[in-house]
Amino acid sequence: MSYRQSSYDPRAWNPQGPPFRPYDAKQKLGLAMMLVGALLALAFLVGEAGLMARWKGGTMPGSLLTLVGSLLLYSRRQTIAPEQQDAYRARQRRAAWWGLALAALAMLVGFLLTPSATHR
Repeated sequence: MSYRQSSYDPRAWNPQGPPFRPYDAKQKLGLAMMLVGALLALAFLVGEAGLMARWKGGTMPGSLLTLVGSLLLYSRRQTIAPEQQDAYRARQRRAAWWGLALAALAMLVGFLLTPSATHR
């Protein structure tokens, strides 16, 4: 039996839900990595704002740590029942739009608060 005679669909996608709970050791490690990465990023931003000593180095620390931690956290995910897939996708779309709007607002605020190099 070849793939043309089977019900195999290479473009089929089953939506993955939230991570399984209770977390296993790998997911707990990922969560800890995400928290440490977020705290490092927050310390960097506080230093850039002048509220504490500046971070040694030019790049924002913790971003790779947060990314790897999220990969570990989402390594085991729940499946969504077929009757709930449309509602779950709509909720994901709504969350994505809110995230994009928040990112655009953050960029606008950052642009407005950053002194321009041409207005010295």
